[in-house]
Formats: sequence, structure tokens, C-alpha cells
Amino acid sequence: MGQLTSSTSSSADNYPTWLSPVENVDQFQARIRSLLKGLCLSRREQDWFQSLFSKFASASDTDGPVWHESDLVEFIGITLPSELKPTLAAAGPLLFRCMLRLGSFPYQNQPASKLTVDIARVAVIILLRRHERNARPIGGTQSLDYDEEQQRAKWLRRLLFQCMATKGTANMEEGVIASSHNSDRNDAANDEHLLQAHRLISCYNKERDESNPKVVRRGPPIIPVSDLPSSQSQNFSGYIPRSEFEALTHLLLASQLYLTGNGPEHFVQEGQLDSCVDCILSAFTQPNNAPGIPWESFNLVLSSALPNIVSGFTRLLAPFVVDHGISYKQIDILTKEGVSSLLRQTFIPKHEPVKLSRGNIFNPPVLAELATFLPEELPVQTASVIYTARDGKFEVATLKSQLTQKHQPFLLLVSGTASDLPGFSGNTPICVGAFLPGERDEGDDFDNNVPCTSVFQLRPTHQVSNSTAGTLVEGDSTGTIELKFNKAGPATVRLVLDEKIRTASFSSQKDGTNSDTYFQFQVDAVDLVGFASGKTLFDLPLDKTFFVSITPDFR
Repeated sequence: MGQLTSSTSSSADNYPTWLSPVENVDQFQARIRSLLKGLCLSRREQDWFQSLFSKFASASDTDGPVWHESDLVEFIGITLPSELKPTLAAAGPLLFRCMLRLGSFPYQNQPASKLTVDIARVAVIILLRRHERNARPIGGTQSLDYDEEQQRAKWLRRLLFQCMATKGTANMEEGVIASSHNSDRNDAANDEHLLQAHRLISCYNKERDESNPKVVRRGPPIIPVSDLPSSQSQNFSGYIPRSEFEALTHLLLASQLYLTGNGPEHFVQEGQLDSCVDCILSAFTQPNNAPGIPWESFNLVLSSALPNIVSGFTRLLAPFVVDHGISYKQIDILTKEGVSSLLRQTFIPKHEPVKLSRGNIFNPPVLAELATFLPEELPVQTASVIYTARDGKFEVATLKSQLTQKHQPFLLLVSGTASDLPGFSGNTPICVGAFLPGERDEGDDFDNNVPCTSVFQLRPTHQVSNSTAGTLVEGDSTGTIELKFNKAGPATVRLVLDEKIRTASFSSQKDGTNSDTYFQFQVDAVDLVGFASGKTLFDLPLDKTFFVSITPDFR
């Protein structure tokens, strides 16, 4: 077998454009943007993106078309229902700020001053998580096991906070990158994003010779990391404005079930999602007199209770990359109004939406909220209400007979009113529940994740506790049923329903001590929801960019 050899030229002119010198921070940023474009978008997607961006730009300069916040809001709003446009406008400042800073990666803490096509493209790539499969090491590690998937999620949370928060500090001046270098601090953690970008550039600083594929041509030396400004990856200063984040949460919830065929057009009734949004927002604590949500609260809630919320960006940003078979050349010859009309028509659902089951508690808005933390591989569109009761008239024997079966995933929802809930006054509506994943067959290897049991509270505050230690379902002749599982801490969590007095109680206890959390409430309604077992077949690329039709495998 032949051996590969390398060749280095003394003149940059002998290299293609993308192998041109990288000798300063501007060239470094230009190279990373070019690489992400080529690695994470097809040629067709690149042309589509460029044409749309140029068509909807309200300004231009020497760098080409430039978008303002109004341009971004107008474009995203084209394919959203008119009822959601006021919410989109309220989220506009956060979305624009996030796009501008994400697109400045790895210098999101010192972002560019204007949203050009190159900046916007990088932002969309990261929000669609294209980088995770196509541009490693950016976004975390290479393995797909459970722990490293969590690391990728953590990486994205940190980046999103830095890009959503308002800083107002001297080192956050837009368009100005601080001159401090790594040699001044020797802090690898603070340069995590810079180091990842540098490794990616170094990895692709080569090309095979077309005339002799055995020869690898290497590009000019890359500027050392020590000569580049810090990416300030540990800068978590600032706050996310609460009103802007509330509007974004509403949009993401409305888009949460898009991949099941139930897009934002199914969540347009006035007040339909308000309760869900309010309860989610109440989970984000903030210090007294703080102007918004701090990093500690953002990280805690997204990691434990809303790990899937960002999947809603799939729908919001779909028009940037999904052309539905339309040529970008058609975009070039149409007016902006003509393009808007065309996009609006192409995003009208072509498939009959999945008719979601309903119970006394369970409904589409509740499912959208549940989807923010239920396992992503769970076929939520197959949810079916198996048992429902109201006015507190639930039957423990029926619940136990179902919950002790492990052939399919189950979801238990219990709602009622509590009169002495800690932190609340008067009678407070409450909704708690548990998700039991069931036992997987050997062939059901969706991923390497260990199936988790979840005990959660949807009302009045969105909270979730997960455990991989299994669940014990106990019932007795006195008419009580108890769901008990262990979580990290160590702690034991119990959800108990008492048929005789029509109450439910929730407790969390550490190391056999007195309960650190306990409340009891009168039960109004109970829903038991089942999901199809087996694999779910997704008709979409692995990055989950496109609308899908789903075929559950019932067994």
C-alpha cells in the first residue's frame, strides 16, 4: 500500500482561499466561520441561506448585507401564526442579541457590531446543533455516551447564557475584542471556546492534492493560541431580561411539538400557553433588585427541568435552511413580498397533524411542557389517556394494575388544590406527576442513555427530579398507592395517593431524616397516560432540522 506524504509551500499564493494565512484575530474568525459553513451546511443550504439573507436585509455596507433586529423579527415571523407575532416582537431583542453573539463564536463575549450573513450563519448552525456531529471538537467531546451527551448540553447552556444575557461591562463592547492573551493568564478553562476553535482550524489546515491524492498539502502555520485574545469562556456576568426570556419561552413551547406534526399553528388560542409559561418562569429565581435571570438560576433550571427546551429553535429557524424544493435562484428574482408569500405557503403543514389525546389534565399545552424534559426518543405523539378520573374519584386498584406493568412507558398526572403550600398563600392549584419509562427490549437501543424515572411538579412551579435507580410502586388494601424512588443526594422521593380521603402527598427525604420537602393536597383529577413501546422511526436527518412524519412500532 502507498503512503501518504505531506507537502508545505513557502508561499500562501499556492493555497486555496480557505488555506490562506491565519495570522491575526480577524483571519482566525474568518476561517472558523468558513469552516463551520462548509462542514455544517450543504451547498444547497448555503445558497438558500445567502439568498434569503440578502433579500431581507434592510442595509448593506462594505461587508455586504446587514440585518437589524427588525429584519430578524420580520423573517422569523413570516412562517409563524399572526397570533404569535406580538410575542415574537417581545422576544426580538433577546433573539437578535443571541444571534449576534453566537455568530461571533469563539468571541461571543466580545461580539461583532453588526449581523452579517457570516455571523447569522454561524448562529443558526449552533442553535440547530449542527456543530455537534459535523464540527467536533466544538460543542464538547466526541463520544455519544450518556455522560458526554450531558457535557454537550452543558456546553450549549453556558454559551446560550453568555449570548442571551445583557452585560453592560467594559469588556463587552461590541465590535472590540480585548487584547489580553493567554500567556498573561495561562487559564485553559477561560479559553475553552478559543481552544476548541483553534483545534478545529488546525485539523482542517490541509488538503489533498487533486492530481496526486496521496499527497496532503498543509496550509501556512496557524497563529498560536497564546497570541490570540482570550474567549473569556468563564464570563457569566450579567442577567437575561425576564420579560424577553418569557416571550422566548412562549415561542419555544409553541414549537416544542413541531417534529411530531403539531407546530406553532396549534397553539394560537389566547392564553393557551400562559399557565405553562408562568409556571416555567417561576422556577427561575433571581436576587432581590436583580434586573433579570442570573447564570446560576439559568443553569440549574435548564439542566434539571428544561433540558429539551432549546429544541424549539428547530421550528423557529427552519426557514433559514429548509427550502422545500425551491431553488435559491427563484428567491433572487422575486420581490421580498413574493418571497414572504412563498415561504408562508411552504410552511403550511402538508400532513394531517397527529390528533393528541386528552384527559381531565392531559392536553396539548401540558404535553408541550412535558416534552421539555421527557426523553427525546419517547414517541410523545403516541400518548394515549388510559385512565382518567375527576372530582377526586380515582381508583387505586386500577392505577396499580397499570403502573406495575413494565411493557410500556407511563405518565401519571395528579391535580388538585393545596391550602398550605410553602411559599404560597391561600388555595393554590397544583399539578404533580411521575414518568415511568418501562423496561426496554434488547433491540430498543435508541442511544446509550439509561432510562430515567422522573417525578415532577408542573403547577404552581415547574420542577423535575430524575432517577436511574428505578421505581417502587406499592399499594395496599386500605386504598393507597405509593411511588417511591431514589435520587442523587442521596434522597428518597415519594408520591402517595390516598383513595379513601382523596388526597395526594409529595415528599423528598434525605438520608432517612425528616422530610426537607412535604406537602399534601386535595385531589381533583387523575390521568394515566401510556406511550407506544418500541422504536420510533424519524423521517429526518440526525440533526432534527426538518419536519417529520413518524411511524411508531407498536408491539
